[in-house]
Amino acid sequence: LGLERVLHQRDRARVPALLMLASAHMNQGRHSRAVTLMQDALKAKDSPEYRTALGLSLLQSGKATPAADELAKAYKADPKQTYAGLALITLYLREEQPAKALAVAENLARANPNNASVLMVQAYAKTQSGDYPGGRSGYEKALKLDPKLVEARLGLVRIDTVTGNFDAANKRLREVLKGDERNTSVLFELALLHELWGKDDESLKWLESAAEASSARETRANFALVAWHLRKSQPARAVEAAKALLAKLPEDVEALQAYASAQAANGDMPGAKTTLTNAARRAAFDAPRLLEVARQQVGIKDYGGAAYSLEKALSGNPDFVPAQAMLASVDLAQGDAAKSEQRARQVVQAAPKSAIGYNLLAEVASYRGQAAAAIDALRKAHDIEKSQASLARLMRAVGAQSGPKAAVELGENWLKRNPSDLAVRNAVADQQLRSRDFAAARKQYEAILKQRPNHAETLNNLANLLMESKDPAALDMAERAYKVDNRNPKLMDTAGWANHLAGKPERALQ
Repeated sequence: LGLERVLHQRDRARVPALLMLASAHMNQGRHSRAVTLMQDALKAKDSPEYRTALGLSLLQSGKATPAADELAKAYKADPKQTYAGLALITLYLREEQPAKALAVAENLARANPNNASVLMVQAYAKTQSGDYPGGRSGYEKALKLDPKLVEARLGLVRIDTVTGNFDAANKRLREVLKGDERNTSVLFELALLHELWGKDDESLKWLESAAEASSARETRANFALVAWHLRKSQPARAVEAAKALLAKLPEDVEALQAYASAQAANGDMPGAKTTLTNAARRAAFDAPRLLEVARQQVGIKDYGGAAYSLEKALSGNPDFVPAQAMLASVDLAQGDAAKSEQRARQVVQAAPKSAIGYNLLAEVASYRGQAAAAIDALRKAHDIEKSQASLARLMRAVGAQSGPKAAVELGENWLKRNPSDLAVRNAVADQQLRSRDFAAARKQYEAILKQRPNHAETLNNLANLLMESKDPAALDMAERAYKVDNRNPKLMDTAGWANHLAGKPERALQ
């Protein structure tokens, strides 16, 4: 505080000290304050380096759009700002904008043609864009420059894995492991590979080996073990894995969240509530982290705890719209529709170009049984967002109020402009099923399968429709769905019932 007072009263040009103070605030989770200090630093000296720092501060504050703007300005002003470029790539990929990420990566690679790490990032961006041959070539170029670059080898492994070449991926990993038997990154990748390969016993063995080989500061494998047991419906073992994680990180917020997830899955709701309360207290004023804690608290119906976490987030970052929005939902969950509506309208004012406020107003109206008001709010949300999700919400509301025909009309109008939108086509089919228009729904499902012939959910939906229509083609469709994903209980059930109706009891029992 003494340094901050001196900076503001005496010497605002001491930019390095401002940067140090901003960094201290970021480490304490006070990202809003860090942003303010970085903006002060820019007033004293506008430079690409400081804009990069401001962009990173904004990113940590949960303000992705202004963060991207500042990082883009920094990178445009000085293409040598590699950190700005790398941050932009990460941000664009997180926001599912692979084309933008790839453009920045290509520029970075042109400016640093002999930098193996930059070429590796370029390869990663290509891979995330679906260009697996380009990604493979990029990783191979990086390895020519630096044969010891393990991450590039792991990149090749991931391409082999996602393209179904499990044997090749396994061979690459075993070769790397020969030179370093306790390489936790390689052990971790072996665990991922074997799970995707359908070899759960081997996967768990490798994951446990990675955790055992990890140092006191390495916790990725420990976190993954908790998640693995939760994913496999083994809550008791997840609790034990979480305890081992907490032994390494007894005061870490994310570790406490993992422990709470395991406790909740194991039926220990009071324990999960206490753990999440502890996590919220230790999260300082880190708004994005407090938001995640609040989500878990909502999941276990600890609305009072969620409200505390969100209020704390907003005390550190009053303009953090996601926390404002969730608090409105928490108010509604606690039965306070008036307070929820008030917060929702504040969200509309704070983010007028976002649909989130109108979606909240629709939730409040639905809670009050005001269907027309809910639909009006959802129309406004869709006018802003114009997305699959906003249309799906509107279709459901219109279908419930006015019947499936009105909802189908909305979907069909969208499909005239977006004929390849499979999610909306599926939503239209669902509404047509509600009205028992099987012929129309079948056309929609068949149109989806023309683009995605092995889409298991659509195959399953069509199989159920055909069974309802007493069409013998249902059996073949159900078997096709089961073949695509033979570990999915829903698909097993459909295939079993289809075989039963087809007079094949032995296959049905299988």
